Amino acid sequence: MNPSRRRFLGHTVLLPSALSFPALLTSRKSLASVVRPDQVEPDFWQQRRVIQVRNAGSGVRRELCFWDGSYQEPACQEIFQLLADQRDRSAQPMALDLFNLIYATQRWYSLATGKSTWTDIHSAYRTLERNARVGGAPDSFHLRGAALDGRLEGVSLGVYAAMLKSYGAGGVGLYPQHVHWDVGRPAVFWSSFGVA
Repeated sequence: MNPSRRRFLGHTVLLPSALSFPALLTSRKSLASVVRPDQVEPDFWQQRRVIQVRNAGSGVRRELCFWDGSYQEPACQEIFQLLADQRDRSAQPMALDLFNLIYATQRWYSLATGKSTWTDIHSAYRTLERNARVGGAPDSFHLRGAALDGRLEGVSLGVYAAMLKSYGAGGVGLYPQHVHWDVGRPAVFWSSFGVA
């Protein structure tokens, strides 16, 4: 891998220069000029956390406040149901830090563009049977409700992967149709394109 790309993907401190909407959409390189919301809003993690999520399989979408001083159990349950596997009809409690990352990246997009956006989820909790059907790793974080596959509407997959990676919250994998992110392990990045 090209050393400058490695340095870029390793950046976690972003410069507070310009919020560049077109650059955010098109180039990971320009992401360094866009400020993460937790770096410009001192109370970022104390604010109400509202996310807009769409189940890519069913098309069902919801805008939900899952944290308002504490995690909101009814909203969290609704998210779990929304992300239930459409074939297996199984809903499972998910790691809430996954939704914190959705909140952070949606807020980041909003700061950069002045617009809201949706996160499309392609895969969430998986049963053993479903995981085997899709060729998931035998020890997949999806099996324990600690991983999501999806994309942030309006942002390239490469930029979305870099946004998620900047939080260092766990694994981030870049694939042709989605980005994988998980929580509960040291930060790691991989790409199905052979770039890591």
